Amino acid sequence: MNFLKLAAATSLFFCLFSCTKDRAFEPIVSVNPNNPNPLPSVKKLVINELMATNATTYQNPQQQGAYPDWFEIYNPNSFAVDMAGMYVTDNLSNFTTFRIPGGSPATIIPAYGYKVFCADDSTRQGPLHVAFKLSSSGESLGLADTSGIPIDSVSFG
Repeated sequence: MNFLKLAAATSLFFCLFSCTKDRAFEPIVSVNPNNPNPLPSVKKLVINELMATNATTYQNPQQQGAYPDWFEIYNPNSFAVDMAGMYVTDNLSNFTTFRIPGGSPATIIPAYGYKVFCADDSTRQGPLHVAFKLSSSGESLGLADTSGIPIDSVSFG
């Protein structure tokens, strides 16, 4: 499978994560003098959808009858991206609240695809379960690269 592992190349993507909310990016060029070849044109992952009070929309794949809070991350790139080592948070003053574990193909988002995470504070159920829940009265949700540099965030409620 051909995918870009952001964890392995974090230092080359600093400008990617500081771009504006319009989500449009110019091609990024490698700053490594030993590798003058440009990197592929990369767009940042985005928080695409979320549901803080879920009663019937998305059922937990690991637990029949359970409908956890959830959020979806979209990959707008023409190649798969592995989210292992990246961070998600419900506290924008701390973008490193929960690190997405590695070692599972479940953390790979296919090209132009998405990945749904359960915000159920139940990480023992697998790599797509995060260590916090979303507040039905509203809060924020953030995504950061493997160094904790913000990629995207949304506030709701």
